[in-house]
Amino acid sequence: MGKQTRSAEPKELNRKQLSRQSKDARTRRRLIYGTLAVVGLALLVLGYGLLDQYVLQPRRPAAIVNGTEISRKAYETRLAYRQWDYDNYLQQLEQQRTIYASSEDQSFMVDLIDQQISSLQSEILTLSSTTLTELVDEEIYKQEAAKRGITVADEDVQYTLETQFGYYSVTPTPYPTIASTATSISVTPTAQITSTMQAVSPTVTATATVTVTETPYPTSTPMTKEQFESRLSTWLNSAQQASGFTEADLQTIIRNALLRQKVQQAIADEVPTVAEQVHARHILFATREEAEAALVRIKAGEDFATLATELSTDTGSKLDGGDLGWFTKGTMLTEFEDAAFSLPVGQVSDVVETSAGFHLILVLDHQAERPLDADALQQAQDTAVSKWLEAQRASPDIKILLSS
Repeated sequence: MGKQTRSAEPKELNRKQLSRQSKDARTRRRLIYGTLAVVGLALLVLGYGLLDQYVLQPRRPAAIVNGTEISRKAYETRLAYRQWDYDNYLQQLEQQRTIYASSEDQSFMVDLIDQQISSLQSEILTLSSTTLTELVDEEIYKQEAAKRGITVADEDVQYTLETQFGYYSVTPTPYPTIASTATSISVTPTAQITSTMQAVSPTVTATATVTVTETPYPTSTPMTKEQFESRLSTWLNSAQQASGFTEADLQTIIRNALLRQKVQQAIADEVPTVAEQVHARHILFATREEAEAALVRIKAGEDFATLATELSTDTGSKLDGGDLGWFTKGTMLTEFEDAAFSLPVGQVSDVVETSAGFHLILVLDHQAERPLDADALQQAQDTAVSKWLEAQRASPDIKILLSS
């Protein structure tokens, strides 16, 4: 019988080998734990990012106006609507341009439309910030309306909505306005309604704002209620599909615009109708030497008005003998105004230098409390409304929480 082979027994590891084996095991454990930690951290960061984007951010306000939050959702809905609105208006302008460009004698209209397109494109670039300002201003006016006890009836909102689409269900009652620049209801660009809901011949609109006029005039074939409801439905479907904008959102815009009108009118009504005013003539010169030479002639007895017609570089007043009419403080350049309001009636000033040139001033009359004419009162009212709004916007209690 052959020899039996004994199986080899495991060889004992020496201390050095045991130490290395232990060290390798620890290294593998560290690598595993490190990898798990990195993966866990990445998942945590990703999870927080998703939580922040889809849960936390939508719940954060876009702005806070005197403690009242403007939600991120309200901002995003309004912004999406404005973007859709402007894009459609831009498309219609481009279509109109194509039509006019086909006629050789319509170059003026093409240039006019190009200017509107360029202006609209610039406005689109700033929509994110202007939309937020729009919402903040709405809240400012709403709060002021509440303080003053100003409200808007549902019937007024509905009537205004109808007129936006050219439907007049009742005889319109003129709505009070204080300024053409302050009473526009920005619901949708004028061309937008026509382009979305009806086929019309090309028109050119001066602005992208629908304005509620005091005396609307229906067309010779008035729109029926059924036509209005059909057009409104078509428009709202398009708006909602594109931006999530609803009829309730449209009514909110209209209600806020009407509140703004009423608040502006209330502020305008507080403007005094009388003010200190001066009635003066002036002669404007390019150089001090010319002004001084004319002053010598006036002191020698020559007529101020005659010299104004002969010498003044102010084309707006020279043909009237330099007559500027009545004006209040704050309407002229500071140096000119200071001189005019400090001169005695009937006296001619020394040479007055302003950024416009060199003046000689003759005060014809000066009254401490003179009724403002229509233009001056309108300007004073516009200024009062603008200053009030700027002061509200500057309040530390208004916080913008979104960056452009």
